[in-house]
Amino acid sequence: MRRSKALIVLLISKVCDFLMLCGRRACADREIHTGSARVEVSIPRAGFAELAAGAHTQVAWAHGETTVAFHAECWETLRDLAASGDMVAAELALMRVSEATAERFDSSNTLEAKAKRAAGLLSAASSVICFTGAGISTAAGLRDYRGKRGKWTLEAQGEQIAYTTEYEALRPTFTHEAIAKLVEMGRLVYVVSQNADGLHHLSGIPYSKLSDVHGSAFTERCSKCAARYVRQCYVPDDTAEEYLAKTGKRKSAGSVPAHIKRCRGCKSNHWTGRQCDKCGGALRDTVVSFGDGLESSVLGPALEAAARADACLSLGSSMSIGPSNQVVLMQRGPLVACVRQDTEMDTHCASTGGVRAYGDCDDFMRALMGAMLGEEAFAEWVASLAAKAPLYDAQRPPPGCCKKRGDIFVKK
Repeated sequence: MRRSKALIVLLISKVCDFLMLCGRRACADREIHTGSARVEVSIPRAGFAELAAGAHTQVAWAHGETTVAFHAECWETLRDLAASGDMVAAELALMRVSEATAERFDSSNTLEAKAKRAAGLLSAASSVICFTGAGISTAAGLRDYRGKRGKWTLEAQGEQIAYTTEYEALRPTFTHEAIAKLVEMGRLVYVVSQNADGLHHLSGIPYSKLSDVHGSAFTERCSKCAARYVRQCYVPDDTAEEYLAKTGKRKSAGSVPAHIKRCRGCKSNHWTGRQCDKCGGALRDTVVSFGDGLESSVLGPALEAAARADACLSLGSSMSIGPSNQVVLMQRGPLVACVRQDTEMDTHCASTGGVRAYGDCDDFMRALMGAMLGEEAFAEWVASLAAKAPLYDAQRPPPGCCKKRGDIFVKK
């Protein structure tokens, strides 16, 4: 009986340790185990059409599967083969598409070592800023943009994105909680976020130490006196797109609410239909879409904090969209960055003596917080997070009662 139980435990541990199969046919050990370094890529469903049946391929492309994983070393071997042209033409085309979506994951040991080194760098600095992007909110249920199943990736592959996000039901992730704790401790002096999901503020970071440079779906401002209002519900009037024709003209002038007007910059509507409690001015949402300018009152404090900073922690961002990405370059110390894909700032990480980690931000921040707080204090802090759930619920409507939407920045 004891031998049987031991065998069952062993089998369960092997199953739990097994993650997925390596896509390289010549891989000696196809199993990719939990905690090992790997690369995951995305391919369009239509990408298999050019692969002839029975063609010799370097990768075990599974028809219908849109995500393929590889051991890190197998992926590099495949890239070398692609560079040398040692692939059939159709597979070479798939590799080129895959490379643009590649997400890298350090081994768990490497990620932990990088997090510990990052903790040392951040602890030694006197003024640290944090820069965040969509990658920190994927664990909350939002889709990112450039990832293997990101919004822009899927759109480029011809896939339609369903409207499935109830923004009011989103809650801060472990990374949001860690950032809020570091702000509370005084280890982070300012947070600059390109996200408009409102989760940093919900986690407890005051706007005196936070710039949502691309706006927030939960904040509207007065067009006259600039007073700002943080709401419990999604602020943008996304029904406006139903009234405005693609030509830029109203569908039927008599039936369109008076507050709806097409913005000259982003071609969408910013007006919410509500009025300011202080001066009666018309309120508009703060979401910054492509074509809009950033608010100087929001970007200014971020740039000022960056000019004083001697270290930067960047999480979940490719750091490629300006002008707010300049805070990463303005600060005068090491850049610590965790994001799954290669970025144009990777050389800056190296030149500043920083840390470049690949993987999930939550995993990285668990290791970093453990190193910064110490084992006992870390355990106490993690145990305290459950008590914040009722506080978050009190600031949002009950889940399931609000509209499901698509991308914040296109207001649909």
